[in-house]
Amino acid sequence: MFKVMLVDEDIRQIREITDEIGLHYSVLNCSRGAKALDLLRVFQPDALILDPATPGLNPQELIAEMRRQPGASRSPVLLLTHFTTIRHIEKSFDWGVDFVFSKPCSTDRLGRKLAEFLDKANRYRQTQLVEL
Repeated sequence: MFKVMLVDEDIRQIREITDEIGLHYSVLNCSRGAKALDLLRVFQPDALILDPATPGLNPQELIAEMRRQPGASRSPVLLLTHFTTIRHIEKSFDWGVDFVFSKPCSTDRLGRKLAEFLDKANRYRQTQLVEL
């Protein structure tokens, strides 16, 4: 089962997303940005969903740390945000974000996009194993 880490200070949003994706994935929720980096290192998720405005969170550092983990260079990072100007979206892509959702977002759509990105990442990992 894939592991997904969700970082967001909005407890209601966390519950809604966890209810949607928790049927298919192991989900670790983090509502405090200061704990996110430590939890990421221990949990080693296959995907990361985060709100960059979570207090105490440095989203760029968290994404970079995830990308440094063995086998996680192509792991999907999905962003949930109220900041949807072109400047904010471009900055998130510079950080390594794969997809940006405007808050509030459809949890159904989020679940479908997550599945799509995890499938792509898994196929990439499998091709890497075959080449070894």
